[in-house]
Amino acid sequence: MRALIHFIRALGVLAAFLFLASSLVIAFETVMRYLGHPTSWAQDFAVYFMILGAFLSQGAVMLEDGHVRVDFFIEFLSKKTRELLVRLTLAISLAYIGAMAWWGGKMALRSFMTGKTSTGLFEMKMWIPESAIPVGFAFLFVAALIRIFKPKIATLQEELREHLPL
Repeated sequence: MRALIHFIRALGVLAAFLFLASSLVIAFETVMRYLGHPTSWAQDFAVYFMILGAFLSQGAVMLEDGHVRVDFFIEFLSKKTRELLVRLTLAISLAYIGAMAWWGGKMALRSFMTGKTSTGLFEMKMWIPESAIPVGFAFLFVAALIRIFKPKIATLQEELREHLPL
């Protein structure tokens, strides 16, 4: 279980680097356009890095309890009732998460089988960025299960505080 949690968190770190890479590519393209030498590849790569980062980060965000939720009404409930409702909504969301993983997998597989490529100047094989959908949702599914059955999991921030003297 700990290895799985660490792997999901590692995907979150990878996603952070993908967001950073996207930002750097956009900054590079901005400078190159200003100098009169725009690139033909920067926009495509920036978008693919953002897509990969968004989907691969989902599980890590779930483990950190970082997804946005409206909690105005549940703040008036007891802590035990709040935790029960959070677990219940996570359980209900598993159907959506599972469906997204399934249909995303079918889409990526179809693109792989047909050899579909992007229409941009850089002809990306579309199954590569599309694969982030089933992979990201699969790890989101696992992370939601962990949050349902092990709600007392320490966040990464708490674990770092425990192991690093600050």
